[in-house]
Amino acid sequence: SNMSLVLEEDMHVTPVQFGIINGAITVAVIPGLVLATVFSQRFGTLKSYRAGTVALLLNAFIFVLCGAFCSGSVWMLIATMMIFSIIMPVFCMPMEILYSQPLENIFTTA
Repeated sequence: SNMSLVLEEDMHVTPVQFGIINGAITVAVIPGLVLATVFSQRFGTLKSYRAGTVALLLNAFIFVLCGAFCSGSVWMLIATMMIFSIIMPVFCMPMEILYSQPLENIFTTA
């Protein structure tokens, strides 16, 4: 996406700093995957999906607040992106299971 362009040109982040930031955001997905697995096993797929949806809506609200009040802060952008990276697997894993479940019979007959 254009995150590198925004960080480098508007927020004066160097390419090395962007690489570190992007790596940290990517690593933040790992706890999200563990969290998604634990939620799905403990609460079930549908409840995990609902919890992930609510968490993503709250994160969207945080993104809006960050854009409205802290648009020049690199740290707020990084924090919201890391929160998003942790929450996204909690939403995506159950969504993929719920999407693939009806297709299971179709794939077995093919």
